[in-house]
Amino acid sequence: MKICARIRQLAGAAVALAAAFALALGAPTLARADDVAEADASVRVTAEISPDEREVTLTASGGSAARASALAFDVWSEQGGEAAAVRHGAVQCEDGTWTARIFIASATPYEPGLPYHCAIEGAVHRLYNPNTGQHLYTANPTEADDLSRTGWSYERVAWADPGEAEDAEAVYRLYNPFTGDHLYTSDANEYAELPSHGWQAEGVAFHSDPAEAQPVYRLYNPFEEIGAHHYTTDASECRELVAQGWTEEGTCWFGAGSNADGSWGLPAGNQPHGDPGAYHVEAVALADGDESAGEDASALGEATFSVATPSAEASIENLSEAQATFDVVVRDVQSTSGVARVEVAAWGADDQHDVVWCTANPQEDGTYRATVRAAEHDFARNYHAHVYMRCANGLHVNVAQDTCAFDFANLVYLSGGPKTYTLTIVNPGPASSVRMPTWSEASGQDDLVWYEATHEGDRWTATISTDNLLDSGRCITHVYVDGQVRTAFAFSVSPKEVLTLRQRAILKATREVPTLGYGYCAGWVSLVLEQAGLPCNRADNAKDMYYRLHLTDLDQLLPGMAIAVSTHSRSVAGSKWGHVGIYLGDGMVVDDYGYIRHSTLEWWLAYYGDRVPVRFGFLEY
Repeated sequence: MKICARIRQLAGAAVALAAAFALALGAPTLARADDVAEADASVRVTAEISPDEREVTLTASGGSAARASALAFDVWSEQGGEAAAVRHGAVQCEDGTWTARIFIASATPYEPGLPYHCAIEGAVHRLYNPNTGQHLYTANPTEADDLSRTGWSYERVAWADPGEAEDAEAVYRLYNPFTGDHLYTSDANEYAELPSHGWQAEGVAFHSDPAEAQPVYRLYNPFEEIGAHHYTTDASECRELVAQGWTEEGTCWFGAGSNADGSWGLPAGNQPHGDPGAYHVEAVALADGDESAGEDASALGEATFSVATPSAEASIENLSEAQATFDVVVRDVQSTSGVARVEVAAWGADDQHDVVWCTANPQEDGTYRATVRAAEHDFARNYHAHVYMRCANGLHVNVAQDTCAFDFANLVYLSGGPKTYTLTIVNPGPASSVRMPTWSEASGQDDLVWYEATHEGDRWTATISTDNLLDSGRCITHVYVDGQVRTAFAFSVSPKEVLTLRQRAILKATREVPTLGYGYCAGWVSLVLEQAGLPCNRADNAKDMYYRLHLTDLDQLLPGMAIAVSTHSRSVAGSKWGHVGIYLGDGMVVDDYGYIRHSTLEWWLAYYGDRVPVRFGFLEY
């Protein structure tokens, strides 16, 4: 099927998606099917590499190629074989040649300095804001590039913009400064009306294709205010969103078609190849313009190209058992298209569940270096480090690797938390039992608890609960191996993880002191303190208590603290005397409201904190 001249003008750029390639052109060869006429001998297939080695332009010209009603290029890697061939739809140019621009690497997240995904002429780009859930569509490559730099996720080219072609209808964009949302409409009257309701007119965003090559569907999410409208050419995505509760609003406009079958960009199944190495290209004429045709496709010619393989050398250096770290040093980094980033994946577990990725930093001597910390891998003894290169053309390739081992002995470390920790000793030698007595330094050994360790592999572990500690701060553990002290270990826990004796007494009293009746919130708090064995002043009201408290930073709020306001608008008495309760922890507050009431901290702060900042702390008399 031929496409109109207007669409042909878009063909060279619109088929390309975000791409980058390190390719070397192979000599084209000719191939003929038995049923192809003798004139086909003049068909020439080429694979031309862009100067930046990010794209490959495939061309078929002459002979029956010029006479074909539809043509495609089958491309497969030598590694994957012909069975893994991907068919790329081609576009016919004015001179009768057929062309397609393909990419090897997958579309990747934006890399600073590599806005390759925004350099596609005639493309409407789709971006996503993970903070608001909003999608944005723009035909402006500069805007797409800028947004990619500021936290938006670049997703893909959404559709082709036919531009200001004859009878191409304008699609306008508006912005709501109160919600941050964008709205797109082809209705000029709606575009003129919405600014009177606070929307800001942003002009023509792109155009609708009068040939109606690619329907763009609009959907509405009734549960959202920002990003409530979504636009897509993908019918399956449309169906999926409808199944999730979105309302389908039909076709809103059309994207331009530029492939032989009227679609734009990547036809169905036209996915990136993703590997360096040698590739084969075969131009095929399609029967009746059917791009999916298999047996009816006639081979016209062949070509080859190759994707350069990046390389590097890696070694593990500066292994320190004292600090439990080692450096991965990457040398002789080679990439024809340039290096966007060097990454290191390191793990110690056999199943790689502890794999950690990090970026290797470039050094002045041309090497790259990353530090691996055994603490991030539960202090495993054996390590694998694999080096991956993210090339400037988008390829992500494993280029080098190395291994190392620590000879840990009697190494003690703490993991987990808060509240519950795992204390581990690595390689203590032959042992039948390991015990780990633990206590808080501030309480002497009044809260000492003996923990029995269990054995697995080369290490013994015990679970330490801060509920058994009486004080926060520095805590001490002695490790006994077969009844003999092997080593000592100290660690710290925060006040939020430990209930002191005072806190335990206050929380216990909140469960025992009954209500005094409505209007006696301060009297109830005083009785709670008295029941806990703490000094109190029964004559104090909530306002008096408020001025004895001085904390306002919620990060300092601890269980057992009084929480108060000096005034609020919820009652006449409260306006004069305020209100007070006790924080229980885990986001809950208890107070006397004529009954013993439990409410969330979030609600309590919002309800009573409408006039003055809420204060809290331990009441001191």
